Amino acid sequence: RSRKIRFLEVVGIIFGDLAWVVASIVLVALYRESITTTGLVLINVVSITVLAFALLQIRGLRAYRREG
Repeated sequence: RSRKIRFLEVVGIIFGDLAWVVASIVLVALYRESITTTGLVLINVVSITVLAFALLQIRGLRAYRREG
């Protein structure tokens, strides 16, 4: 491997991504009546995208740790 990563920083980023997803779910649940359909769609698309990033980061971190 050519570069070392800072494990705790990566874990922090993953937790941040997961917190974003959880917060989005909670906010939609609490304010569903106040959010437009377009807003709900955008929130869901962004949340799914952020969740995908978090899952890929977890996968990459596991692979990195197996190699090292």
